[in-house]
Amino acid sequence: MRRTDEYRLARIVEVGQQLADVIVSDGITEDDILHDLHTQRLVMTPLYNIGEQAYGISREFKEAHPRGTVERRRGHAPSPCP
Repeated sequence: MRRTDEYRLARIVEVGQQLADVIVSDGITEDDILHDLHTQRLVMTPLYNIGEQAYGISREFKEAHPRGTVERRRGHAPSPCP
């Protein structure tokens, strides 16, 4: 089944918010992430899912919304990563 761009974007937001909620509710710190394998996996699994959803967004959508658009709107420089 082909997922729509809208579905993928909604999943990115949903999974990102769930991860943020877990980090806050569990009191996860940067040190926890850097030094605890269990915490690393807890954080990386949703990030992997977000990456998979982002990868699946259509070429047409990506071309219509070039990288850096959101950063420029917020007053930040675009990421230097290609």
